[in-house]
Amino acid sequence: MHDVPYFFPAETFEGSKFDYVFTTQSRGTGYYWDGLDSMKRELEGEKSDSVKNTMDTINSKQNDQVISKVKKKRKRKLKETFIESDEFNPLEQVAQALRRKQTALNAAAPTQRREVSVSDAVALGASTNLHSTTKEATAESENLPSGWESAKDPNSGKTYYFCRTTAERSWTKPVSADTLPAGWKTTKDPSTSKIYYYHSNGRTSWTKPTE
Repeated sequence: MHDVPYFFPAETFEGSKFDYVFTTQSRGTGYYWDGLDSMKRELEGEKSDSVKNTMDTINSKQNDQVISKVKKKRKRKLKETFIESDEFNPLEQVAQALRRKQTALNAAAPTQRREVSVSDAVALGASTNLHSTTKEATAESENLPSGWESAKDPNSGKTYYFCRTTAERSWTKPVSADTLPAGWKTTKDPSTSKIYYYHSNGRTSWTKPTE
């Protein structure tokens, strides 16, 4: 500040000068030092630094928030994945049990209702159309293999077939082995409960063989 001249004499205004103001005072007309431009520049610099620091702080907080959200999301996703793949988790065990039960139901017989014979239906008091049902069952049984009988499901009205000695039941009419060509026999597919034919030489068929 001591190296800066305090006054420049000038009879007329010669344009703006940094840190000086053109006026007439004790020393006459000219440019007098006031330092306002330096103060203004210093304040603007401090303000710029303050704004910059504030923006840096805001950006840092926003970045921290974004990183925190990403971490929480990943943690939640990993947790869900862990729960889904944890076979010892109680919820997963319940879900597996339900899936196994549904699979077993799908692979079971066409109906889970108790299938009863004509005599069972009589014992239960199913008197509706009893005589006609008995006649139909008797006529149907005459064309069945030995040991097999037929009856109508009282719930669905459909005819089903059962063998008392083997406890087998089927919606498909069984075929007598006596009517099959030599070497052929019938059995039930455990996965579909359908009757299929097999030969002693290893051949199998879903349709009744003729030779």
